[in-house]
Amino acid sequence: MTINYTTLLPTIVSNYEGEMENSIFHGKGTAQFYSGNVYTGYFYKGSMHGQGKYEWNDGDIYEGTFENNSLTGKGCYWWVNGFHYQGDVLNGMRHGHGTFKKIMEPVSTETPQYPVGMCYVGEWVQGKRQGRGLLKYTEDGTFFDGEWYDNKKHGHGIMQYSSGNTYEGDWVNDVRQGHGIMTWKDRGEQYIGEWKNGKPHGYGEYIWFQDSNDNMPYHNIYKDNLGQFKMGLREGYGIFNYSTGAKYVGHWKENMKHGYGHYITENGRMYEGEFRDDNMAGVTELEYSQGGTMPK
Repeated sequence: MTINYTTLLPTIVSNYEGEMENSIFHGKGTAQFYSGNVYTGYFYKGSMHGQGKYEWNDGDIYEGTFENNSLTGKGCYWWVNGFHYQGDVLNGMRHGHGTFKKIMEPVSTETPQYPVGMCYVGEWVQGKRQGRGLLKYTEDGTFFDGEWYDNKKHGHGIMQYSSGNTYEGDWVNDVRQGHGIMTWKDRGEQYIGEWKNGKPHGYGEYIWFQDSNDNMPYHNIYKDNLGQFKMGLREGYGIFNYSTGAKYVGHWKENMKHGYGHYITENGRMYEGEFRDDNMAGVTELEYSQGGTMPK
């Protein structure tokens, strides 16, 4: 039989002080291991069992419940890299519900992956964020509140960025995908519809909000369930309602009016026919500007 001494090393005791029964550890005591790790707490028939504190030789600490030498139940972790966890534990891993946060910077020259203040409160499965949870990335307001799978945003959730922009909708493996609403607060825009690989793709509605002179809101709209997108650009058939009252109904290519469509000016004059690269094919500016200008 092959014995893995690396696995056994932390449980080989070099010194013990405490209660015993029939020459085995039983009750409260402190065990020092050959690895340099130390356990202080309760034993049951030779095993760490009940409340206790385990300190690794590198400075990491676990304090909580043990079951037959396993860190299982409820407890707290303190890691030397600045992280802290409090909640449910199974076989030494975060499992169930708990709070994981960064409370200080480690003594290291390495660039930190997460800033101090990062905090996740929610569900865990075998050490990974999985289920429902809220992750606050920094103190600047960035957060994600929603569903997780395998440490990734997966399912439905709300993401708020440091700019104040928000996305609420479906996620697949940390990427916006499915149906969702993105609001760009910093540039006054909103998209409602289908997503693929993090970009508008499929059917949706895009709105450009602006402020009029009398401070009443008005907006351009690329329309509704008839507005098609491809990798973030208007593509295919769609309706665009301009804030001026003008309207375009027809085909698009790479965000430009391209193909068959009709355009109605703000004064009610209509042009119907072919468009090429955002321009009316074969029609001069003079002919249609008398009924209103055509915005891009």
